[in-house]
Amino acid sequence: MLEVFAPEGTWFTPSVQGIWVPAGTMPHWQVHGNATVYIVDIPLKHKISTQQTPTLVEVQPLLKEILKSYLQNRGLNRAVEDRLLRVLVDEIKISSKTSTMVPVLHDERLQQVQDIVESDLTKTWTLTQLGETIGVSDRTLSRLFNQQVGASYITWRHQVRLHQATTMLAQGDTVKNVAAACGYPSASAFIAAFRNTFGRTPDSLYI
Repeated sequence: MLEVFAPEGTWFTPSVQGIWVPAGTMPHWQVHGNATVYIVDIPLKHKISTQQTPTLVEVQPLLKEILKSYLQNRGLNRAVEDRLLRVLVDEIKISSKTSTMVPVLHDERLQQVQDIVESDLTKTWTLTQLGETIGVSDRTLSRLFNQQVGASYITWRHQVRLHQATTMLAQGDTVKNVAAACGYPSASAFIAAFRNTFGRTPDSLYI
C-alpha cells in the first residue's frame, strides 16, 4: 500500500492505482508491505490534471509495463525515452472514483473527534455522542466537517477506517482481523467496502 503525505492530507491506495502529485508539491511517501514503487517526473508541458492537490490515477496493465520500460530505458536513448514518455502520458488516466484520502484536520474540535475515533475504530460513535464528549453540539460538528473537510462525518470516518484497514492488510493481517479491528460488522461487509472503493477484493491483492 502506497501513502503520499501532503499538507492537505494523506492519500493512500493499494497497487491497483497510482498517485499523481502536482508540480510544486513537496510530499513524502511511504510503502507498507512488499512492493516496488515506480516514480516518474512528468514535464510541465504534459497536462495530466488541473488539480492542485494529489489525486489517484488508474493503473492498467499496459501503463504498468510502459512505466517499467520507460524507467529501464531512461538515459540510454533519448529518442526511445521521448516516445515512451508520450505513450506513458497518453495512458495516464485520472481515476473516476473518489480519492482515498484522510484530510488533515486543523480545527481543534475536529482534532478531538479524530483522537476519539482513531483510539478505537471498533466503536461506532455518532456525532451526538462525540459532541457530548467534547462539549460541542452535533450540528456544529456537522457544519465543521462540511465546511472544513468538504465531506460528512460518516464519509470521513469511512476514509479513516479504510486507511487503517488497507495498512493492516499490507502488513500481513487477515481480512477477518482487519474487519474486526476497523469497525466493520463482518468480514463480508469489509470486503464489499474494499471492492466498492478499489474494484478488487482484498484477497486478490494481498494473498
